Amino acid sequence: MLGMLTPKSALPVLPDACAALPQARPDPSGNADAITIFLCGDVMIGRGIDLVLPHPSDPHLYEPLMKMALGYVALAVKANGPIPAPVDFAYIWGDALDAFAHLAPEVRIINLETAITTSEAYWPGKQIHYRVHPANIPCLTEAQINCCVLSNNHVFDWGYAGLTETLETLRNVHVQTAGAGRNLAEAEAPAVLEVAGKGRVLVWAFGTETSGIPRSWAATPEKPGVHLLTDLSDTSVREIAAKVHQRKQAGYYAGIAHGQPATGVLGAACHAAYTTRPPDD
Repeated sequence: MLGMLTPKSALPVLPDACAALPQARPDPSGNADAITIFLCGDVMIGRGIDLVLPHPSDPHLYEPLMKMALGYVALAVKANGPIPAPVDFAYIWGDALDAFAHLAPEVRIINLETAITTSEAYWPGKQIHYRVHPANIPCLTEAQINCCVLSNNHVFDWGYAGLTETLETLRNVHVQTAGAGRNLAEAEAPAVLEVAGKGRVLVWAFGTETSGIPRSWAATPEKPGVHLLTDLSDTSVREIAAKVHQRKQAGYYAGIAHGQPATGVLGAACHAAYTTRPPDD
């Protein structure tokens, strides 16, 4: 999680920041159409992080133990030394940008657990509310993020206005979304990421109540919200698999990239989600 502000001077110095990374090389199968994908969970760019970016939000918080975002900045300074606020938009990624340059992922997908909004309508009864000012959106475009998954327990932290502004802000900078939308059809729809000369990557996103998403956040045909699964039954997973199969392009087959599926039914959805070209034989 991008939740701590650590000055580069406080980080270990390596002779080569990318020395420990695998060398970028063609797919070992010889498949010239292989697509390199960067997947990142739980990106949080609110509170103290938002506060040291060029366009901070109102620092007031509604948490039980911290009432001002300045408190998080103070903790980071105490642990790691001074922060040169305002920092530039690339600062929060640290050496990750060097890794991106080295490995050159063609698709970059994150789970964005921060509303991008100026809304003051924080969700009542919720203890943690993450938001970043829309004018700080370059902190995502600096990393060339292609898609933000929004089916999480923070996308509604600042209410319906916060979700709507998040969707609009991301669209304005051509970052696709999955897992939440202005209605159920939009929340259910996959992000379609085209990779020139190779194909496309489809991203579906789902949430469950067990991940902290209230049922009231579920999108409906008339109401904005999250793509929320009602349960994890075999029937639900088969429905997911059917939706994935409907969007697969002719001439592609599905396969598991690593490991074995937890169950036969979940495997059906996973098999539908990973697509590569058929083998030559």
